[in-house]
Amino acid sequence: MDGGMESNKWLWQPHKTGPIYLRLTYRNADGQRKTFVRSLNTSHWPTARSTRDKEFAPIIRSIDEAEAKHELIHVLYPELEQKLQTGVHGGFTADSKPVTVKEVLDGYTKAMLRPGNFQTAEWTARRYATICTTFVNHIGADHAAAEITTEEAGVLGHDVDQGPR
Repeated sequence: MDGGMESNKWLWQPHKTGPIYLRLTYRNADGQRKTFVRSLNTSHWPTARSTRDKEFAPIIRSIDEAEAKHELIHVLYPELEQKLQTGVHGGFTADSKPVTVKEVLDGYTKAMLRPGNFQTAEWTARRYATICTTFVNHIGADHAAAEITTEEAGVLGHDVDQGPR
């Protein structure tokens, strides 16, 4: 480029009086380097910057965020897969004591009723807590949460196959 020409991130003007181009270099899913170049049909830098900032920058930032998430998945997925294969996930191993229905629903109720929970109205949280208590009393406090069947879950008003009672 000549010394008098301006260059910004994503903008490129190959000739001093020629049009300004949007240029984006990225890597595709296979890791191959790709370049996207399109004319903005203007040689006026303020107009080119405005077009870049209003129309292209949000899309490019979204692509950058998606790329970062994609890299994170490729790095962390093998570790997660290994944990699932060995059965070591959630702090539980094959010889861990099974989590009971009461433990799960107590944790749920505590989270619902905690101060500052603006996701759920207080009266709704209290109603759910009552329903949880009723379910624990019906199914048994020591029943393993992982062993609940759809038939047992449907006993409080709705059967999975038969609809409302």
